[in-house]
Amino acid sequence: MTLVRAFALLLVSLSLAVSAPAPAQAAEHHGVSLADNANVAGKAVQLNGAGLRSVLFIKVYVIGFWTEKKVSSTADALASGAWKAELHMLRGLEPAKITDGIQDGFSKNSASEIGALQARLDTFKTHFVKVSKGDVITLAWEPGKGTVTRVNGAEKGTIEGKDFADALLKVWLGGDPVQDDIKSGMLGG
Repeated sequence: MTLVRAFALLLVSLSLAVSAPAPAQAAEHHGVSLADNANVAGKAVQLNGAGLRSVLFIKVYVIGFWTEKKVSSTADALASGAWKAELHMLRGLEPAKITDGIQDGFSKNSASEIGALQARLDTFKTHFVKVSKGDVITLAWEPGKGTVTRVNGAEKGTIEGKDFADALLKVWLGGDPVQDDIKSGMLGG
């Protein structure tokens, strides 16, 4: 191989390396790796923050929260466009434990709307199955479609209405969140 040809191959290799897309970075929260960037219904979202749900020193799940643009308040989160929350389970839970907590969050943070939301909330509760340590529950607001529930990537159902998506997000980000430090963490604090 001539020196000129070897140099040309080196330049081509370098240009390919420079132009190749960088892999998604990952942040670690309490031993769970969360991608810095993701996609929700064709929209790019970025990791806004994360938190750890614990009950009496028992670690239950790590929740990551992705939004189209960085947010630092509940109002901004509700207006942020597409979003997703991922619950990375650190222990197994029966469906009732998950859904009872969500029902409680709706009652505490969306009490005045509960009449309009309850039938959809009851349907939403059917999306949950028994989860084990390592399972991932994804809740995503897809504008134009609704709130999509996935467990380990398998779609379990969709609930229509921005009002429902907002009430669901308030379980973690409302005035009476499931845990104050989760709210702070999800909002980037």
